[in-house]
Amino acid sequence: MDDPDSIFSYYKTLIQLRREHDVISQGDFAPLDPENPSVLAYRRSWEGTELLCVSNFYRKPCTWRCPVNLEGYQVLLANYPDSKPEPEMELRPYESMILLRRP
Repeated sequence: MDDPDSIFSYYKTLIQLRREHDVISQGDFAPLDPENPSVLAYRRSWEGTELLCVSNFYRKPCTWRCPVNLEGYQVLLANYPDSKPEPEMELRPYESMILLRRP
């Protein structure tokens, strides 16, 4: 439970982010690539703030082209320390990232 790299710590961080960012709980939901079998990606919008969640839930890497202009987005949380927003992302196995852009 004290391991900062544990799933428990990751979920504690997610809960804290939900408290800090209304867009997570209040934002409108829009899928970004619903036909893609490898990637779950969606956008939430609230009062000018945008949140993108991108996840590869599979054991194999995959390439994903983001349909959103990523200018101004920053990584809010990721399970790989070097994750970064790019127009075309090489998502590693089980890679997940949350990107945030404020007005």
